[in-house]
Amino acid sequence: MYRSMFGDAFEALVGAIFLDKGYKAAEHFIVDRMIRLHVDLNDIEQADSNFKSRIINWAQREKKTIVFETLEEGNGNKLIKVRLVIDGEEISTGSDFVKKKAEQIAAGKACEILKVLPDSKDDQ
Repeated sequence: MYRSMFGDAFEALVGAIFLDKGYKAAEHFIVDRMIRLHVDLNDIEQADSNFKSRIINWAQREKKTIVFETLEEGNGNKLIKVRLVIDGEEISTGSDFVKKKAEQIAAGKACEILKVLPDSKDDQ
């Protein structure tokens, strides 16, 4: 719930700038005041944060069966809990208000536990 409040507030701010000053002012605010000052695009390009794809690729290479199981289904504001099972053994769990994020959290923990390294660009 709190996560979306920050996003909603930011969206309202950008919307107010757009309505008051126009498209170019809103673009300037986003690019120059937010992205350039607070985001390192090189780090983002190099970061591999899709842990679910990483663990699935690892499991395929290692000939392992992998399953993401939903333990608790959330309704609205309730957390969704997911567990990651590899070859019948629970490896990790993840919780979030969004199922895909819960799966990413579980996959990230599994990558850490199993020491799964990012896929090399040469392998693709």
